[in-house]
Amino acid sequence: MAESKPETSMPGGNRFTIEGHGEPLAIGPLLAQILAPLASLKVTVVTFALAIFLIFAGTLAQVDQDIWVVMGEYFRTPIAKIPVQIFVPRSIPLSGWFYFPGGFTIGSVMLANLLAAHALRFKPQARGGRLLAGLGLITLGVLMTWLVVASGSNKSGIEGEPLINWNTLWQICKWGLFALWLGDVASLIASFVSPNTEKPQTIKRWTLSGFGLLLGGLVGALIYYGNDAALSGPSMRILWQLMKGGFAGLVLLAGCVLLFRKRAGIVLLHAGVGLMMLNELIVYGLHVEGIMQIREGQTVNYVQDIRSLELAIVDSSDAEHDDVVAIPLSRLKDASEKVISDPALPFDVELVKFLQNADLRSARSGEKNLADAGQGVTLAVDEARPSSGTDMGGGVDMSAAYVKFVNKETSQSLGTHLLGLYPALAHEQVAVEDKNYHVELRFKRDYKPYAIHLIDVRFDKYMGTNTPRNYSSDVRLIDPSRHEDRQVKIWMNNPLRYAGETFY
Repeated sequence: MAESKPETSMPGGNRFTIEGHGEPLAIGPLLAQILAPLASLKVTVVTFALAIFLIFAGTLAQVDQDIWVVMGEYFRTPIAKIPVQIFVPRSIPLSGWFYFPGGFTIGSVMLANLLAAHALRFKPQARGGRLLAGLGLITLGVLMTWLVVASGSNKSGIEGEPLINWNTLWQICKWGLFALWLGDVASLIASFVSPNTEKPQTIKRWTLSGFGLLLGGLVGALIYYGNDAALSGPSMRILWQLMKGGFAGLVLLAGCVLLFRKRAGIVLLHAGVGLMMLNELIVYGLHVEGIMQIREGQTVNYVQDIRSLELAIVDSSDAEHDDVVAIPLSRLKDASEKVISDPALPFDVELVKFLQNADLRSARSGEKNLADAGQGVTLAVDEARPSSGTDMGGGVDMSAAYVKFVNKETSQSLGTHLLGLYPALAHEQVAVEDKNYHVELRFKRDYKPYAIHLIDVRFDKYMGTNTPRNYSSDVRLIDPSRHEDRQVKIWMNNPLRYAGETFY
Protein backbone atom coordinates (compact mmCIF):
# COMPACT_ATOMS: atom_id res chain seq x y z
CA MET A 1 0.00 0.00 0.00
CA ALA A 2 1.11 3.55 -0.66
CA GLU A 3 2.14 5.53 2.40
CA SER A 4 1.11 9.19 2.62
CA LYS A 5 3.40 11.77 4.21
CA PRO A 6 2.57 15.23 5.57
CA GLU A 7 3.63 18.27 3.59
CA THR A 8 6.47 20.37 4.91
CA SER A 9 5.06 23.56 6.42
CA MET A 10 6.87 26.88 6.73
CA PRO A 11 6.25 29.98 8.84
CA GLY A 12 3.76 32.32 7.29
CA GLY A 13 1.42 29.58 6.05
CA ASN A 14 3.15 29.00 2.67
CA ARG A 15 3.61 25.39 1.56
CA PHE A 16 5.64 24.28 -1.48
CA THR A 17 6.07 20.62 -2.29
CA ILE A 18 7.50 18.58 -5.14
CA GLU A 19 5.67 15.67 -6.67
CA GLY A 20 7.60 12.46 -6.95
CA HIS A 21 9.68 10.16 -4.82
CA GLY A 22 11.38 11.16 -1.61
CA GLU A 23 10.65 13.87 0.94
CA PRO A 24 9.13 17.15 -0.31
CA LEU A 25 11.64 19.97 -0.59
CA ALA A 26 10.79 23.32 0.98
CA ILE A 27 11.70 26.65 -0.59
CA GLY A 28 12.77 29.40 1.78
CA PRO A 29 9.80 31.55 2.83
CA LEU A 30 11.47 34.84 1.85
CA LEU A 31 12.41 33.59 -1.62
CA ALA A 32 8.97 32.08 -2.08
CA GLN A 33 7.25 35.36 -1.16
CA ILE A 34 9.42 37.21 -3.69
CA LEU A 35 8.96 34.75 -6.54
CA ALA A 36 5.29 33.83 -6.03
CA PRO A 37 3.81 37.12 -7.40
CA LEU A 38 6.29 37.16 -10.28
CA ALA A 39 5.50 33.55 -11.20
CA SER A 40 1.76 34.21 -11.33
CA LEU A 41 -0.18 33.28 -14.47
CA LYS A 42 -1.71 36.76 -14.31
CA VAL A 43 1.71 38.25 -15.05
CA THR A 44 2.00 35.94 -18.08
CA VAL A 45 -1.40 37.00 -19.42
CA VAL A 46 -0.73 40.72 -18.85
CA THR A 47 2.69 40.66 -20.52
CA PHE A 48 1.27 38.80 -23.53
CA ALA A 49 -1.51 41.39 -23.79
CA LEU A 50 1.03 44.23 -23.60
CA ALA A 51 3.16 42.55 -26.26
CA ILE A 52 0.17 42.17 -28.58
CA PHE A 53 -0.73 45.86 -28.22
CA LEU A 54 2.88 46.93 -28.78
CA ILE A 55 3.07 44.85 -31.98
CA PHE A 56 -0.25 46.39 -33.11
CA ALA A 57 1.02 49.93 -32.45
CA GLY A 58 4.36 49.22 -34.11
CA THR A 59 2.58 47.91 -37.21
CA LEU A 60 0.44 51.06 -37.46
CA ALA A 61 3.50 53.26 -36.95
CA GLN A 62 5.08 51.85 -40.13
CA VAL A 63 2.60 53.91 -42.15
CA ASP A 64 4.75 56.96 -41.34
CA GLN A 65 8.11 55.53 -40.27
CA ASP A 66 10.70 53.16 -41.64
CA ILE A 67 10.60 49.65 -40.21
CA TRP A 68 14.07 50.03 -38.67
CA VAL A 69 13.02 53.24 -36.93
CA VAL A 70 9.99 51.43 -35.53
CA MET A 71 12.19 48.54 -34.37
CA GLY A 72 14.39 50.95 -32.44
CA GLU A 73 11.65 53.14 -30.97
CA TYR A 74 9.10 50.46 -30.11
CA PHE A 75 10.74 47.06 -29.67
CA ARG A 76 14.44 47.57 -28.95
CA THR A 77 13.91 50.08 -26.18
CA PRO A 78 12.83 49.94 -22.49
CA ILE A 79 10.11 52.59 -22.94
CA ALA A 80 8.19 53.33 -26.16
CA LYS A 81 6.78 56.77 -26.89
CA ILE A 82 3.60 56.15 -28.91
CA PRO A 83 1.85 59.03 -30.72
CA VAL A 84 -1.95 59.02 -30.65
CA GLN A 85 -2.04 59.91 -34.35
CA ILE A 86 -1.19 56.37 -35.47
CA PHE A 87 -4.55 55.04 -34.26
CA VAL A 88 -6.73 57.31 -36.42
CA PRO A 89 -6.77 58.25 -40.12
CA ARG A 90 -4.16 60.86 -41.01
CA SER A 91 -6.97 63.11 -42.26
CA ILE A 92 -7.93 63.59 -38.60
CA PRO A 93 -4.97 65.44 -37.06
CA LEU A 94 -4.36 64.51 -33.44
CA SER A 95 -1.54 65.64 -31.19
CA GLY A 96 -0.23 63.99 -28.07
CA TRP A 97 1.48 60.75 -27.16
CA PHE A 98 1.83 58.36 -24.24
CA TYR A 99 4.55 56.18 -22.78
CA PHE A 100 4.24 52.40 -23.00
CA PRO A 101 6.50 49.51 -21.95
CA GLY A 102 8.94 48.82 -24.77
CA GLY A 103 10.01 45.47 -26.14
CA PHE A 104 12.99 45.15 -23.81
CA THR A 105 10.82 45.76 -20.73
CA ILE A 106 8.07 43.36 -21.77
CA GLY A 107 10.59 40.71 -22.81
CA SER A 108 12.49 41.03 -19.53
CA VAL A 109 9.31 40.59 -17.48
CA MET A 110 8.31 37.59 -19.60
CA LEU A 111 11.70 35.99 -19.02
CA ALA A 112 11.58 36.70 -15.27
CA ASN A 113 8.05 35.25 -15.10
CA LEU A 114 9.22 32.11 -16.90
CA LEU A 115 12.24 31.62 -14.62
CA ALA A 116 10.23 32.31 -11.44
CA ALA A 117 7.54 29.81 -12.48
CA HIS A 118 10.16 27.15 -13.07
CA ALA A 119 11.86 27.89 -9.75
CA LEU A 120 8.58 27.32 -7.88
CA ARG A 121 6.77 24.66 -9.91
CA PHE A 122 9.35 22.67 -11.85
CA LYS A 123 11.61 21.18 -9.21
CA PRO A 124 13.83 18.20 -10.12
CA GLN A 125 12.14 14.92 -9.25
CA ALA A 126 15.30 12.85 -9.10
CA ARG A 127 17.90 11.92 -6.54
CA GLY A 128 21.31 10.28 -6.49
CA GLY A 129 22.51 8.69 -9.71
CA ARG A 130 19.36 9.64 -11.64
CA LEU A 131 19.94 13.30 -10.77
CA LEU A 132 23.60 13.18 -11.83
CA ALA A 133 22.73 11.38 -15.07
CA GLY A 134 20.06 13.94 -15.90
CA LEU A 135 22.37 16.88 -15.24
CA GLY A 136 25.08 15.21 -17.30
CA LEU A 137 22.78 14.69 -20.29
CA ILE A 138 21.49 18.28 -20.11
CA THR A 139 25.06 19.58 -19.99
CA LEU A 140 25.95 17.42 -22.98
CA GLY A 141 22.83 18.62 -24.83
CA VAL A 142 23.67 22.27 -24.20
CA LEU A 143 27.20 21.71 -25.51
CA MET A 144 25.85 19.94 -28.59
CA THR A 145 23.37 22.75 -29.22
CA TRP A 146 26.20 25.26 -29.12
CA LEU A 147 28.24 23.17 -31.55
CA VAL A 148 25.27 22.97 -33.93
CA VAL A 149 24.90 26.76 -33.89
CA ALA A 150 28.66 27.31 -34.29
CA SER A 151 29.00 24.82 -37.14
CA GLY A 152 26.31 26.63 -39.11
CA SER A 153 28.23 29.91 -39.21
CA ASN A 154 31.90 28.94 -39.24
CA LYS A 155 34.58 30.36 -41.51
CA SER A 156 34.27 27.91 -44.37
CA GLY A 157 30.60 27.08 -43.97
CA ILE A 158 29.04 23.64 -44.17
CA GLU A 159 28.17 24.25 -47.83
CA GLY A 160 31.85 24.65 -48.75
CA GLU A 161 33.23 21.55 -47.05
CA PRO A 162 30.43 19.21 -45.90
CA LEU A 163 31.34 16.88 -43.05
CA ILE A 164 29.31 14.11 -44.73
CA ASN A 165 28.97 13.58 -48.45
CA TRP A 166 25.48 14.73 -49.45
CA ASN A 167 24.73 11.46 -51.26
CA THR A 168 25.77 9.44 -48.20
CA LEU A 169 23.64 11.63 -45.94
CA TRP A 170 20.67 11.22 -48.28
CA GLN A 171 21.00 7.42 -48.17
CA ILE A 172 21.17 7.53 -44.36
CA CYS A 173 17.97 9.61 -44.25
CA LYS A 174 16.15 7.34 -46.70
CA TRP A 175 17.00 4.06 -44.94
CA GLY A 176 16.45 5.66 -41.57
CA LEU A 177 12.87 6.41 -42.62
CA PHE A 178 12.56 2.80 -43.78
CA ALA A 179 13.74 1.57 -40.35
CA LEU A 180 11.22 3.88 -38.67
CA TRP A 181 8.45 2.42 -40.84
CA LEU A 182 9.48 -1.13 -39.86
CA GLY A 183 9.32 -0.11 -36.20
CA ASP A 184 5.82 1.27 -36.71
CA VAL A 185 4.69 -1.99 -38.36
CA ALA A 186 6.24 -4.00 -35.53
CA SER A 187 4.41 -1.90 -32.93
CA LEU A 188 1.12 -2.35 -34.78
CA ILE A 189 1.53 -6.13 -34.88
CA ALA A 190 2.48 -6.17 -31.19
CA SER A 191 -0.74 -4.31 -30.31
CA PHE A 192 -2.74 -7.26 -31.70
CA VAL A 193 -0.53 -9.99 -30.26
CA SER A 194 -0.02 -8.46 -26.79
CA PRO A 195 -2.12 -10.08 -24.07
CA ASN A 196 -2.49 -6.74 -22.26
CA THR A 197 -6.21 -5.93 -22.23
CA GLU A 198 -6.25 -3.43 -19.36
CA LYS A 199 -6.01 -0.42 -21.70
CA PRO A 200 -8.04 0.08 -24.90
CA GLN A 201 -5.89 -0.46 -28.02
CA THR A 202 -8.20 1.07 -30.65
CA ILE A 203 -6.79 4.61 -30.64
CA LYS A 204 -3.22 3.30 -30.59
CA ARG A 205 -3.86 0.96 -33.53
CA TRP A 206 -5.51 3.66 -35.66
CA THR A 207 -2.66 6.05 -34.92
CA LEU A 208 -0.01 3.48 -35.82
CA SER A 209 -1.92 2.48 -38.96
CA GLY A 210 -2.29 6.06 -40.22
CA PHE A 211 1.32 6.94 -39.49
CA GLY A 212 2.47 3.69 -41.11
CA LEU A 213 0.52 4.37 -44.31
CA LEU A 214 1.93 7.90 -44.66
CA LEU A 215 5.48 6.87 -43.84
CA GLY A 216 5.28 3.76 -46.04
CA GLY A 217 4.05 5.82 -48.99
CA LEU A 218 6.90 8.32 -48.54
CA VAL A 219 9.56 5.59 -48.26
CA GLY A 220 8.13 3.77 -51.29
CA ALA A 221 8.22 6.96 -53.40
CA LEU A 222 11.81 7.71 -52.37
CA ILE A 223 12.97 4.21 -53.27
CA TYR A 224 11.02 4.16 -56.55
CA TYR A 225 12.28 7.49 -57.86
CA GLY A 226 15.85 6.98 -56.60
CA ASN A 227 18.27 9.85 -57.24
CA ASP A 228 15.56 11.91 -58.94
CA ALA A 229 13.94 12.40 -55.53
CA ALA A 230 17.17 13.48 -53.82
CA LEU A 231 17.36 16.99 -52.39
CA SER A 232 19.72 19.62 -53.82
CA GLY A 233 22.95 20.67 -52.10
CA PRO A 234 21.52 23.77 -50.35
CA SER A 235 18.48 21.77 -49.17
CA MET A 236 20.75 19.02 -47.86
CA ARG A 237 22.73 21.62 -45.94
CA ILE A 238 19.53 22.76 -44.21
CA LEU A 239 18.49 19.14 -43.59
CA TRP A 240 21.91 18.42 -42.07
CA GLN A 241 21.53 21.35 -39.67
CA LEU A 242 18.00 20.18 -38.72
CA MET A 243 19.27 16.65 -38.10
CA LYS A 244 22.05 17.88 -35.83
CA GLY A 245 19.63 20.16 -33.98
CA GLY A 246 17.10 17.35 -33.63
CA PHE A 247 19.72 15.00 -32.19
CA ALA A 248 20.82 17.66 -29.67
CA GLY A 249 17.15 18.16 -28.77
CA LEU A 250 16.69 14.43 -28.09
CA VAL A 251 19.69 14.46 -25.74
CA LEU A 252 18.20 17.45 -23.89
CA LEU A 253 14.81 15.76 -23.72
CA ALA A 254 16.37 12.60 -22.26
CA GLY A 255 18.04 14.66 -19.55
CA CYS A 256 14.80 16.51 -18.80
CA VAL A 257 12.88 13.21 -18.53
CA LEU A 258 15.35 11.97 -15.93
CA LEU A 259 15.03 15.20 -13.91
CA PHE A 260 11.41 16.30 -14.40
CA ARG A 261 9.58 13.12 -15.48
CA LYS A 262 6.18 14.00 -17.03
CA ARG A 263 6.97 17.72 -17.14
CA ALA A 264 10.08 17.20 -19.25
CA GLY A 265 8.44 18.41 -22.48
CA ILE A 266 7.16 21.63 -20.89
CA VAL A 267 10.57 22.38 -19.38
CA LEU A 268 12.33 21.84 -22.71
CA LEU A 269 9.74 23.92 -24.59
CA HIS A 270 10.12 26.81 -22.16
CA ALA A 271 13.90 26.56 -22.43
CA GLY A 272 13.53 26.91 -26.20
CA VAL A 273 11.42 30.05 -25.76
CA GLY A 274 14.07 31.48 -23.43
CA LEU A 275 16.77 30.66 -25.98
CA MET A 276 14.88 32.54 -28.71
CA MET A 277 14.57 35.59 -26.42
CA LEU A 278 18.29 35.40 -25.67
CA ASN A 279 19.00 35.13 -29.40
CA GLU A 280 17.14 38.40 -30.02
CA LEU A 281 19.42 40.15 -27.51
CA ILE A 282 22.50 38.64 -29.14
CA VAL A 283 21.34 39.70 -32.61
CA TYR A 284 20.64 43.22 -31.36
CA GLY A 285 23.95 43.57 -29.53
CA LEU A 286 26.42 41.75 -31.77
CA HIS A 287 25.09 41.25 -35.29
CA VAL A 288 25.60 43.96 -37.90
CA GLU A 289 23.78 43.97 -41.23
CA GLY A 290 25.17 45.78 -44.26
CA ILE A 291 25.26 45.91 -48.04
CA MET A 292 28.25 45.50 -50.33
CA GLN A 293 27.30 47.12 -53.64
CA ILE A 294 29.55 45.92 -56.48
CA ARG A 295 29.30 46.36 -60.25
CA GLU A 296 30.55 43.60 -62.53
CA GLY A 297 34.32 43.95 -62.85
CA GLN A 298 34.57 46.14 -59.72
CA THR A 299 36.46 45.35 -56.49
CA VAL A 300 35.12 46.63 -53.15
CA ASN A 301 36.61 46.40 -49.66
CA TYR A 302 33.84 47.96 -47.54
CA VAL A 303 30.28 47.29 -46.40
CA GLN A 304 27.62 50.00 -46.24
CA ASP A 305 24.96 50.50 -43.59
CA ILE A 306 22.00 52.04 -45.44
CA ARG A 307 20.39 53.03 -42.11
CA SER A 308 23.24 55.32 -41.06
CA LEU A 309 24.88 58.30 -42.75
CA GLU A 310 28.26 59.98 -42.45
CA LEU A 311 30.09 62.97 -43.91
CA ALA A 312 33.35 61.76 -45.46
CA ILE A 313 36.38 64.00 -46.13
CA VAL A 314 38.85 62.25 -48.44
CA ASP A 315 42.47 63.24 -49.12
CA SER A 316 43.60 61.51 -52.35
CA SER A 317 46.97 63.22 -52.68
CA ASP A 318 48.84 59.98 -51.88
CA ALA A 319 49.04 57.70 -54.91
CA GLU A 320 49.11 54.56 -52.74
CA HIS A 321 46.09 55.14 -50.52
CA ASP A 322 43.39 57.62 -49.49
CA ASP A 323 43.18 59.29 -46.08
CA VAL A 324 39.53 59.36 -44.97
CA VAL A 325 37.96 61.18 -42.03
CA ALA A 326 34.28 60.38 -41.40
CA ILE A 327 31.87 62.37 -39.21
CA PRO A 328 28.72 60.48 -38.11
CA LEU A 329 25.45 62.20 -38.93
CA SER A 330 24.46 62.05 -35.26
CA ARG A 331 27.38 64.35 -34.44
CA LEU A 332 26.56 66.69 -37.32
CA LYS A 333 22.99 67.04 -36.02
CA ASP A 334 24.07 67.49 -32.39
CA ALA A 335 22.62 70.84 -31.35
CA SER A 336 25.29 71.32 -28.66
CA GLU A 337 28.07 71.32 -31.28
CA LYS A 338 27.11 73.86 -33.94
CA VAL A 339 30.56 73.93 -35.53
CA ILE A 340 32.64 70.75 -35.56
CA SER A 341 36.35 71.41 -35.12
CA ASP A 342 38.76 68.49 -34.88
CA PRO A 343 42.55 68.14 -35.35
CA ALA A 344 41.92 65.34 -37.85
CA LEU A 345 39.87 67.65 -40.08
CA PRO A 346 41.50 70.03 -42.59
CA PHE A 347 38.70 72.56 -41.95
CA ASP A 348 35.79 73.16 -39.59
CA VAL A 349 32.36 71.84 -40.52
CA GLU A 350 28.90 73.29 -39.88
CA LEU A 351 25.56 71.65 -40.78
CA VAL A 352 23.26 74.30 -42.19
CA LYS A 353 20.25 72.11 -43.06
CA PHE A 354 19.53 68.39 -43.25
CA LEU A 355 16.74 66.66 -45.18
CA GLN A 356 16.01 63.03 -44.33
CA ASN A 357 14.50 62.47 -47.78
CA ALA A 358 14.78 64.87 -50.71
CA ASP A 359 13.77 65.29 -54.34
CA LEU A 360 16.52 66.66 -56.57
CA ARG A 361 15.74 69.33 -59.19
CA SER A 362 17.29 72.25 -61.03
CA ALA A 363 17.57 75.53 -59.16
CA ARG A 364 15.02 78.17 -60.18
CA SER A 365 16.00 81.68 -61.10
CA GLY A 366 15.56 84.13 -58.25
CA GLU A 367 14.89 81.56 -55.50
CA LYS A 368 16.85 81.66 -52.25
CA ASN A 369 19.70 79.15 -52.36
CA LEU A 370 21.57 78.02 -49.26
CA ALA A 371 24.47 76.71 -51.37
CA ASP A 372 27.10 79.09 -52.80
CA ALA A 373 29.61 76.53 -54.13
CA GLY A 374 29.70 73.29 -56.09
CA GLN A 375 26.71 71.61 -57.75
CA GLY A 376 24.34 73.25 -55.29
CA VAL A 377 24.60 76.50 -57.26
CA THR A 378 22.65 74.98 -60.16
CA LEU A 379 20.77 72.21 -58.32
CA ALA A 380 18.29 72.29 -55.44
CA VAL A 381 16.33 69.84 -53.29
CA ASP A 382 12.80 69.77 -51.97
CA GLU A 383 11.93 67.99 -48.74
CA ALA A 384 10.06 64.71 -49.35
CA ARG A 385 8.16 62.35 -47.08
CA PRO A 386 10.56 59.87 -45.47
CA SER A 387 10.19 56.24 -46.53
CA SER A 388 7.97 54.08 -44.34
CA GLY A 389 7.61 50.39 -43.63
CA THR A 390 4.49 50.20 -45.82
CA ASP A 391 6.17 51.48 -48.98
CA MET A 392 6.30 48.97 -51.83
CA GLY A 393 9.77 47.47 -52.10
CA GLY A 394 10.96 49.08 -48.86
CA GLY A 395 12.25 52.43 -50.12
CA VAL A 396 15.52 54.03 -49.07
CA ASP A 397 15.62 57.73 -48.18
CA MET A 398 17.67 59.88 -50.55
CA SER A 399 19.03 62.19 -47.89
CA ALA A 400 20.63 65.58 -48.57
CA ALA A 401 22.35 68.29 -46.53
CA TYR A 402 23.68 71.82 -46.88
CA VAL A 403 27.11 71.87 -45.23
CA LYS A 404 29.34 74.86 -44.66
CA PHE A 405 33.14 74.47 -44.56
CA VAL A 406 35.26 77.03 -42.68
CA ASN A 407 39.01 77.72 -42.82
CA LYS A 408 40.57 76.80 -39.47
CA GLU A 409 43.08 79.66 -39.42
CA THR A 410 41.15 82.57 -40.91
CA SER A 411 37.58 81.51 -39.98
CA GLN A 412 36.60 82.44 -43.52
CA SER A 413 33.97 80.39 -45.34
CA LEU A 414 35.25 77.91 -47.90
CA GLY A 415 31.77 77.58 -49.31
CA THR A 416 28.39 76.01 -48.47
CA HIS A 417 27.86 72.85 -50.50
CA LEU A 418 24.78 70.77 -51.25
CA LEU A 419 25.67 67.14 -50.49
CA GLY A 420 23.50 64.09 -50.84
CA LEU A 421 23.06 60.47 -51.89
CA TYR A 422 22.21 61.42 -55.47
CA PRO A 423 25.11 60.66 -57.87
CA ALA A 424 25.01 64.29 -59.11
CA LEU A 425 25.94 65.46 -55.58
CA ALA A 426 28.70 62.91 -54.93
CA HIS A 427 31.67 64.76 -56.48
CA GLU A 428 32.06 67.91 -54.39
CA GLN A 429 35.53 69.41 -53.84
CA VAL A 430 36.71 71.80 -51.11
CA ALA A 431 40.06 73.59 -51.60
CA VAL A 432 42.35 74.51 -48.71
CA GLU A 433 45.34 76.45 -49.97
CA ASP A 434 46.82 74.22 -52.72
CA LYS A 435 45.08 70.95 -51.79
CA ASN A 436 41.66 69.70 -52.82
CA TYR A 437 39.57 67.47 -50.58
CA HIS A 438 36.67 65.33 -51.74
CA VAL A 439 33.59 65.70 -49.50
CA GLU A 440 30.59 63.39 -49.64
CA LEU A 441 27.44 62.58 -47.69
CA ARG A 442 27.18 58.79 -47.93
CA PHE A 443 26.05 55.64 -46.18
CA LYS A 444 28.25 54.65 -43.26
CA ARG A 445 31.12 52.43 -44.39
CA ASP A 446 32.86 49.61 -42.57
CA TYR A 447 36.19 48.87 -44.24
CA LYS A 448 37.42 45.26 -44.33
CA PRO A 449 40.94 43.76 -44.51
CA TYR A 450 39.79 41.79 -47.56
CA ALA A 451 38.13 42.67 -50.88
CA ILE A 452 35.45 41.12 -53.08
CA HIS A 453 35.72 41.29 -56.88
CA LEU A 454 32.48 40.62 -58.79
CA ILE A 455 33.20 38.48 -61.85
CA ASP A 456 29.67 37.75 -63.05
CA VAL A 457 26.07 37.91 -61.80
CA ARG A 458 23.14 35.95 -63.26
CA PHE A 459 19.39 36.25 -62.76
CA ASP A 460 17.48 33.69 -64.81
CA LYS A 461 13.69 33.31 -64.57
CA TYR A 462 11.37 30.48 -65.44
CA MET A 463 9.93 31.15 -68.88
CA GLY A 464 6.83 33.33 -68.78
CA THR A 465 7.11 34.08 -65.02
CA ASN A 466 8.98 36.31 -62.59
CA THR A 467 10.01 33.32 -60.48
CA PRO A 468 13.83 33.12 -60.24
CA ARG A 469 15.32 29.91 -61.60
CA ASN A 470 18.96 30.86 -61.08
CA TYR A 471 20.12 33.83 -59.01
CA SER A 472 23.87 33.60 -58.48
CA SER A 473 27.15 35.49 -58.47
CA ASP A 474 30.73 34.47 -59.20
CA VAL A 475 33.13 36.46 -57.03
CA ARG A 476 36.82 36.49 -56.25
CA LEU A 477 37.82 36.72 -52.59
CA ILE A 478 41.13 38.53 -51.99
CA ASP A 479 42.67 38.76 -48.51
CA PRO A 480 46.45 39.37 -48.37
CA SER A 481 46.46 39.23 -44.56
CA ARG A 482 45.30 35.59 -44.66
CA HIS A 483 46.98 34.69 -47.97
CA GLU A 484 43.52 34.08 -49.47
CA ASP A 485 42.80 34.44 -53.19
CA ARG A 486 40.09 32.18 -54.57
CA GLN A 487 36.98 32.18 -56.72
CA VAL A 488 33.63 31.50 -55.02
CA LYS A 489 30.09 31.00 -56.29
CA ILE A 490 27.21 32.46 -54.24
CA TRP A 491 23.63 31.46 -55.00
CA MET A 492 20.25 31.14 -53.32
CA ASN A 493 20.41 29.42 -49.91
CA ASN A 494 24.15 28.95 -50.38
CA PRO A 495 26.02 31.98 -48.99
CA LEU A 496 29.72 32.68 -48.65
CA ARG A 497 30.94 32.53 -45.06
CA TYR A 498 34.27 34.15 -44.37
CA ALA A 499 36.02 35.71 -41.35
CA GLY A 500 32.89 35.39 -39.20
CA GLU A 501 30.69 37.14 -41.77
CA THR A 502 28.07 35.83 -44.19
CA PHE A 503 27.50 37.11 -47.74
CA TYR A 504 24.18 36.33 -49.40
